[in-house]
Amino acid sequence: MSEKRPTLPWIPFYYRDFLASTMGWSTTERGAYALLLFAQWEAGPLDSDPLVLASIAGVTAEEMRQMWKRIGRKFRD
Repeated sequence: MSEKRPTLPWIPFYYRDFLASTMGWSTTERGAYALLLFAQWEAGPLDSDPLVLASIAGVTAEEMRQMWKRIGRKFRD
C-alpha cells in the first residue's frame, strides 16, 4: 500500500534560482515550466504524454512539443 505524501499549503519557491535558470526563455516557456512544477509538487511525477503536459500548462500539444525541448531537461534525473 503506497502512502500519499502530505500536501503542504505552500511550495518552497526560490525565485532567484527560477529566474536564473530560465534566463532567455520566453514568457510562455517560463509560465508553462512554473505550472508543471506546481503540478508535480501537488501530484507527484508528471505524465510524459505531451497532451497531458499541454493541458496542465494551458498550451497546445504542438506548443508543448516545441517547449519540451527546453523545459523537459528540467524534469529529467
